[in-house]
Amino acid sequence: MKKTFAALVILMLLICAAAQADGLNVAGWTDDQLRAAYQAIRAEAAARGLALTEGVTLSAGRYIVGQDITPGTYLITCVATDAEELSKGFGSLGAALDSLDSSSGTSYTDIYSSLGSMFASMDEGIKVEVIGDYGSVLKSVQLKKGESVFLTLEGKVALKISDGSCRLESK
Repeated sequence: MKKTFAALVILMLLICAAAQADGLNVAGWTDDQLRAAYQAIRAEAAARGLALTEGVTLSAGRYIVGQDITPGTYLITCVATDAEELSKGFGSLGAALDSLDSSSGTSYTDIYSSLGSMFASMDEGIKVEVIGDYGSVLKSVQLKKGESVFLTLEGKVALKISDGSCRLESK
């Protein structure tokens, strides 16, 4: 029994040593070696068209390509619009007013939800613009919730998102 257990322990140690030998141990690398390997991996992944990130959700704002966003081709999907958020806010306000004044018989939730729905019906979605030098608009698209578009972002450009948020996924 002891011999079998000892043989099993030795076998497990050999398997663990072999698994570590197959893995890449970068702990002993210098900072320069690690940076060079990272840049080489990014360049090879870009040449193969591989995405190194899962994607990111961006809110309204301006994002500089090469600084905030890695150059490449992206699938941009609208995930929320400001009008949609405003509509939800009106519904919540009505519910709050109902909880404060339940004796009046007036349904503030219905009134404010209707007002919010009116804003939502006028929703034009988000605006996504590719901004070039000196603020010129190179490309502009409107997206409603759930709609997507492919955009290639390269060179000295910025991505401007207005009136909501979107998800960027590298392709």
